[in-house]
Amino acid sequence: MERDQIISDAYYASRGAITGTLRLAKLRDPKIKQEDIKRWRRENNNDEKRPTKYNTWVGKEPKEEYQADLFFPHNGPPMLMMVDTFSKRMAVEPVDEKKAKYVKQGFINAFEKMGGEPKSIYTDAEGAITSNAIKDWLTQRSITSNITLTHAPLAEAMIKFIKNRVELAKKHRRTDGRRRLETWEQIADREVKNYNENHIPRSIGMTPLEASKPENKDEVKLRLELQRRNDNPQPKLKVGDEVRVLRKKKNFEKGYTSHYSEKTYKIMDVIQAPLNRQTQYVLNMKMNQKGYLHYKDNKFTRNELQLVK
Repeated sequence: MERDQIISDAYYASRGAITGTLRLAKLRDPKIKQEDIKRWRRENNNDEKRPTKYNTWVGKEPKEEYQADLFFPHNGPPMLMMVDTFSKRMAVEPVDEKKAKYVKQGFINAFEKMGGEPKSIYTDAEGAITSNAIKDWLTQRSITSNITLTHAPLAEAMIKFIKNRVELAKKHRRTDGRRRLETWEQIADREVKNYNENHIPRSIGMTPLEASKPENKDEVKLRLELQRRNDNPQPKLKVGDEVRVLRKKKNFEKGYTSHYSEKTYKIMDVIQAPLNRQTQYVLNMKMNQKGYLHYKDNKFTRNELQLVK
């Protein structure tokens, strides 16, 4: 039997799982490798999926946008990660519980560590962050809250970075007195301080503290502009198009269920964005419809919509 046909039969028998496809295909042809299956899937699977690469957004200056996310260190209380999209400066702050009042205090402490409040904050749809208490507090301080059903990518990348740095420090730390008794939080504070003062991200070519200085703003912006991505792979949308809306999956929901709503909506208006901002699409859904409370005036970005062909 032809190799592609073997892979095709195994792929559908395993419901699209790469490891399952490889296991079944090898029963018929032991020479088949995982690379063969991935090649076959690229050539034969035409399902439209949520793209993994979007256009790059570049701010004008430090403190224009902070990304934030909650995470759990190993055997520890929740922590708040905050990072400046422009300068890459970051702060890690412990949070007693994933409740609005504790998250609010975490924001206050993190803002102080970051050197001041931002103009806007970008987060995922974490319940404590999207609560009315947090939204009202941010509004009072004239901080725009941008919430996505996907992820805050820079914040998540920095969470992985600081976790790795802390675990590495714990493995190689000295066994004498003070450092032997250090907590995860204390090690994280030291690693964050070292990162902000000494680490040089490739995207900005200087340390985050240097990038935060007003005299370096133009140089950092030029570096970011030269690296920005402008080739969004998604088809363009226009008024009258039928679309599905990106949704947040429920707890314990199966992985193979769609990321998008079953119901379709029509685009009523397209709001062209000013420079460095995303175009918004206004849908014909009812205000405050359950599940979409964080979308103001039913406005969505392109990354949150899927065109219905």
